[in-house]
Amino acid sequence: MGDAPLIVNCSRYAQDGQGGYFADRLSDRVRQIEFGPLGVTGLAARIRRPDLAGWLACRRATRTARSEQAALLLSHDPHLTYRCELFQGRQRVRHLAHAFNFPYVPSGPKLKLLRHALRHVEDLVVFTRYEAGLYSDLLALPVERFHPIRWGVQSPEVVDGSWQIPERPYVVAVGGNARDYPLLANVCRLCTDIDFVWVVRPENLNGIDVPNNVSVRANIPLDEVHALVAGSRFMVLPLLAGVISCGHVTLVMAMHLRRAVVITEAPGINEYIEHNQRGLLVDPGSPTAMAEAVVDLWNNPDHTDQLGNAGKLFASEHCSENATWRWYENYLRSLSIL
Repeated sequence: MGDAPLIVNCSRYAQDGQGGYFADRLSDRVRQIEFGPLGVTGLAARIRRPDLAGWLACRRATRTARSEQAALLLSHDPHLTYRCELFQGRQRVRHLAHAFNFPYVPSGPKLKLLRHALRHVEDLVVFTRYEAGLYSDLLALPVERFHPIRWGVQSPEVVDGSWQIPERPYVVAVGGNARDYPLLANVCRLCTDIDFVWVVRPENLNGIDVPNNVSVRANIPLDEVHALVAGSRFMVLPLLAGVISCGHVTLVMAMHLRRAVVITEAPGINEYIEHNQRGLLVDPGSPTAMAEAVVDLWNNPDHTDQLGNAGKLFASEHCSENATWRWYENYLRSLSIL
């Protein structure tokens, strides 16, 4: 490694392809601190609440950064950022928080703890400009510390497998965070001639009477999710009309797989999709509006394909690993790390 500046990268295994991404790009100067179900043994494997493995990984990451005089500590998701900051101490290492996105709005004592712990974090990567303003106000941090870049991943590879792909055409819905499945159930009841596949978490179905034209898949492998999306006519993304920005990870996956999307006009979504260009935006809380958009795409396959192709072009240019890396190259050069 010589005198090259060191980066310590703290992430979970299989974190949407992002965990090992930076280590792969900078393998000669990255210390990778990972944890997850496949890498946890002993006491940490038995204690899940609190997340002992995560706490231990963050302590190890900060200790490694200090002892090896790293130029940068990189953490993935707000929970790891928070824990790393608690272990930083006075001899802190510059800290970049990647994928800084909450699936909920922190409040009360938790928000107070976050404000105190995160007050010294130098840089935070968010995936919408909207979130930069939101978290700046919420955490009382200067907005200049936030860096909005679009979510960027490698285009998913559709792997052949013994997946249960419906023979009849269908519309797919994917995801768990901030989803409005009660509304989607009503949409499906308005579209009785269309088959739907929901890929959900079991808790997403609590209190929902699933319509007869819906097939539910829960806790399935990611490769099967990709196959279901690729095999669909298009995707529907019913988002809750809240404050937090969610859905962009699933939206980008759909665009990479050349699928048009019917999606709720939720915070930050318009930074990825414009109405009738890469998909259709609908008003939040309206099953009628979403059903009309679904029927519109279902009955116009040529237009649906045009939207899917436009989404693919957009994702390839703006939501790829290469696009993310271009931002990181500039950032690391500004710190004389590259």
